[in-house]
Amino acid sequence: MKNVIALIVVIGEMVLPLDVRIVSKQHQNLRTKPQIFAEMLDEAERRFGEAGIDIRQFQITGDAAYLEREGTDWCAAHRVAGVFREKGNYVFTIGWERARATAWKCRFASMLRPSWSCADAVYRVAAHSPTFCEVVLVFYRPQEGKERIEYLVMVGLLLQAGEAMRAYHLHHWIEEFWKMQKSVLQVATNSLRGWAETLACMGIKILAYLLLTLVRRGLKKLRRFPQLTSHESVHLCPKFVDLRAFPREHFHDRIPANYGLDQALDRL
Repeated sequence: MKNVIALIVVIGEMVLPLDVRIVSKQHQNLRTKPQIFAEMLDEAERRFGEAGIDIRQFQITGDAAYLEREGTDWCAAHRVAGVFREKGNYVFTIGWERARATAWKCRFASMLRPSWSCADAVYRVAAHSPTFCEVVLVFYRPQEGKERIEYLVMVGLLLQAGEAMRAYHLHHWIEEFWKMQKSVLQVATNSLRGWAETLACMGIKILAYLLLTLVRRGLKKLRRFPQLTSHESVHLCPKFVDLRAFPREHFHDRIPANYGLDQALDRL
């Protein structure tokens, strides 16, 4: 059993994987997702620095599984804004009162208001967490007119409520990336054995995603394909791009002779 953890940058509607790690679930003394996440952020900072790009201009978003002390400490040390999805069982102290997040949701439900930085009804408040120390929470309704309340946790460089909401809305593109990997490219169907083979197959899936994205963006400019879906792109892609020719041309010296490239590509 393995987990795939990826660090992804979103530029407009383009989603680019920066770092992909395949982590086993079965060994003892395994590192946690937040520890791996912090390690990937260190590597991203190094690579961006070599390219002359200041990583502080980005906002980092993630699911609650990545919000632990390692991630909050990294964001604070590097002065980077981190915006993470909530969990109902988190405990926060606001003012002099300590309660679970579910209780704070009920308390602030009637206090949500549009602000100068955000047209959505939100409530932004500083809080203390026994795990994350000083944080800022942004409570909001995910759908207008609904009673359900959710919240975001901000760490590191703090943002206004509207900035935090816009940053997390980009998380939608990351979810779309994983949806394509799982449903369209079927990343979980890898049947190759061995660590190197697993990494190679994951690399092919990423290359296939990038090729499909480029084909889809090009075709959507045409009048005939204004609403082209990812599934439709899979069937149209072979008519425009030879997926087998691309890795053979650019990676011929890195693919083992006994690697079933044709068979792996047939499963895309």
